[in-house]
Amino acid sequence: MKYQINKQQHFLNIPSGSGIEIWNDSIYIVGDDSYFLYKLDKNWDLQAKLPLLPLAAGEQGRIAKKDKADLEAMTLWEAAGETSLLLLGSGSKSPQRDFAYHFFSPEKVIQKTFTLLYDKLRKVPQIVELNIEAAIQWEGKLILCQRGGIFQQNALILIEDAQVECMELALPLIAGIQSGISGAAYCAEKDLFLFCASAESTTDAYNDGEILGSLIGKITNFSQKMKKKQVSINDFVILGEIPKQKIESIAMIDVISDTEMVLLAVADNDDGSSFLFEIGISC
Repeated sequence: MKYQINKQQHFLNIPSGSGIEIWNDSIYIVGDDSYFLYKLDKNWDLQAKLPLLPLAAGEQGRIAKKDKADLEAMTLWEAAGETSLLLLGSGSKSPQRDFAYHFFSPEKVIQKTFTLLYDKLRKVPQIVELNIEAAIQWEGKLILCQRGGIFQQNALILIEDAQVECMELALPLIAGIQSGISGAAYCAEKDLFLFCASAESTTDAYNDGEILGSLIGKITNFSQKMKKKQVSINDFVILGEIPKQKIESIAMIDVISDTEMVLLAVADNDDGSSFLFEIGISC
């Protein structure tokens, strides 16, 4: 795979970008320690700060690490004829990070608790510490992406009718450190799963570590590979032009062909701001 950065911008007013999605020609970004969902237009101009969490008087800043919902995963969700943005906490601390939100509109935001599901995931043998970093809807089902690293394997977790199936996902090293999946997107027309991953020098799911770099990869014929106990990737590229940036999430702008696509990527380098990139991919 090859990549080209078409555009980039540093957003000081969007903290800790952790999830990104495109919906109705607007770009939505969530921060893992923010009270808000941020809405941008196609030119990347900020249009709205949409509250997800209840704000006490005067609260506008970042949520303390011990209290944050750690909303790391975001995907479009279609059910019962309605579309929403589904946002999920990482589950790396319970119960604070066990929440999910369906965002239908600024006037309709539904909060759910995933503690029962997450407690079930915490008992899965392949999971040392729960750390959900991405999600997709696939054939009407929910797939959660469990982040690996030095201390545990990456995994794709299929949720269907309260049943859980966990498939290991082998990802490359970056600077000698196991990379961990951090974002995902799925194109049903091409049965193509794209993902981003990054490497941190940390030995648990709660604490941050030195950022060693990020990559983007792909899995073709995804539906067939989901039938196996271990899912293999087809190709990847390390984003050497984006050093010390933790790419947290991706969204598809355009899938031109099986070998050409354009992505949006949001990065968080743990300083409270966010970077947005448009990246062209060729395979």
